[in-house]
Amino acid sequence: MRRKITIPVFIGTVAIYHTLIGSTLVSAANFTACKNTIESKLHSKNATVRLEIEPILWPTNAPLTHFRYDNTRRPLVVTKDGCINECGQSPYIHSVNDAFQVLTIWVLPMLALVAQLPFESLSKHKRKNLWALVAWIGSPATTLAATIWNIYVIRECAKKAAEDHEPCHRDVYYVLSCLNQYEYPLPLPDLDIRGQNHQVLNNATPGWHKRDQALFYGLCVPLQRDDTVVQHRAEAQWMIRELAYQLRMNRRRSVWPLSISLIWFFVAFIISIVIAFEDLGDNTTAHSLALGLLLSWLPSLLLVTIIDRNPIAATRCKVLIERWLYNCDKLLHDNDQRWTEGDRNFIIGDFVGQGRYPGYRGVGIAVLHRMEERRIKANGVDMGPDHRMDDKAHKEFMRQCISRPWAWVRRWLVGLFIESVGVAMAFLVSFNTPTVGLGCRSFLYLLYYLFSLGPWFLEAFLRDQSRYKSVPLYVNRFCSTAAALLLPLIMVFQVFNVLNSCFCRASVLGTKNYGGYVAFENAQYYKGAFNVMEYWAPAAVSGLLISLGVLCWGVAKWSRCQTLWNQREDHYLPGGNNYVLTWIA
Repeated sequence: MRRKITIPVFIGTVAIYHTLIGSTLVSAANFTACKNTIESKLHSKNATVRLEIEPILWPTNAPLTHFRYDNTRRPLVVTKDGCINECGQSPYIHSVNDAFQVLTIWVLPMLALVAQLPFESLSKHKRKNLWALVAWIGSPATTLAATIWNIYVIRECAKKAAEDHEPCHRDVYYVLSCLNQYEYPLPLPDLDIRGQNHQVLNNATPGWHKRDQALFYGLCVPLQRDDTVVQHRAEAQWMIRELAYQLRMNRRRSVWPLSISLIWFFVAFIISIVIAFEDLGDNTTAHSLALGLLLSWLPSLLLVTIIDRNPIAATRCKVLIERWLYNCDKLLHDNDQRWTEGDRNFIIGDFVGQGRYPGYRGVGIAVLHRMEERRIKANGVDMGPDHRMDDKAHKEFMRQCISRPWAWVRRWLVGLFIESVGVAMAFLVSFNTPTVGLGCRSFLYLLYYLFSLGPWFLEAFLRDQSRYKSVPLYVNRFCSTAAALLLPLIMVFQVFNVLNSCFCRASVLGTKNYGGYVAFENAQYYKGAFNVMEYWAPAAVSGLLISLGVLCWGVAKWSRCQTLWNQREDHYLPGGNNYVLTWIA
């Protein structure tokens, strides 16, 4: 059914393009024909015609940035206004064949990667997927930083699980790594969270403390080595193992098929770069390459989401964790009651993994630090982490959940670096493709980067409660939305060559030392006369190396952490008949 619908839509799109866009080719600027017209007037035997055309020529004493003056022939160069008068103001739109070439080589592969991003297909709140897409393409640096940070937490959990080969240890740390993908710690509805960090800590409600105490009980007790230390240890171990099994079975799979398609994308991207060498100086080819470099962060983003995998049913996993916390609280207080209905004191919030929402998620690393620092000692022997938490210890735990460690700051900067390299290389190619200067494309790249930079900068100050109404949240949403709308607009402009006009070719948006003129030469001429290879080659190699570097890093991280989530379907956990099973039903 999908194929039957897609083909007519595809054919209809081509027909609309022929009707609306193809009809403008008659009045649009044809720069090849325009060059021939200007040259014929310059060589005309009619002196009046020559005198009329000479004022539009770029002065011979005016600079041509990056032009090699030892070249034997100076190009035909006219002023911006002269180009508009002689060639027309409308852009020279791509033909259908050229448009589809750009579409198939550069745009469609990127759209295929966007379709592979970790959307919540089973969620009934479709706006969540829309806002997630806005966050992913509107601020790649922010989402990369958030996802790489969670990979760091996963790696720390994997290290702790590897210290002891008991299955229960692996289950405890896997549950903790999953918990870090949720809004936790989430303030209760009656808690004023608009104040500063110290006000949040001082206003912590007993219900909040109750949930956190249940969390430490459920994670620490299964790791303790002596049944005499605490009651109900056997049931606590059974519950954490059953919860880990349910979470692993709900973990999204298809890692290898997605990884293979990603590797194939890199192969196709390399082939496209090699082919682009032949027509390097041409505006169409160079700016199409710049578009590919602008989006070079996208494979990196997709790769890190393979490691920081989202669950198939995020709401189901949330419900299971909340029910588990409820049961842990009952075990803590020696109560035989188990989960029968929801309790508002154990809410962990919505799934916010892969940078879906702004704010710092620090519960995972805070729990790891506290489990390492507070241990139970019996006759000088370490019996495991201490689950007990008084008011002072709870406030310290909450402070750690909010405070960003230096490990987060480093990954925050790495996210910016990955996006910045791609945007900078795209800017470098477009800026240095004649006419050299700040043109329409390079300006749009810069504008996209500035918009996407806003959410990344605010990420250093927004707390995990940032989904609530606040001025920084509105600014974050505005910047992300503006960048997310601008990016597909840039892609459409490149497919149809909308920016191929006299104004855009003149590159007049920068300083007076750059741009102001329009040249009409071909790709081979620009290669030799303007040394475009000196700027294009490093840009292409840098963008490709960054993506390949993230790929190698991701494969290494995935191989070291996969033991945390590996699970067989034929799982059987003995002892289930001795405990209440309604909470997992």
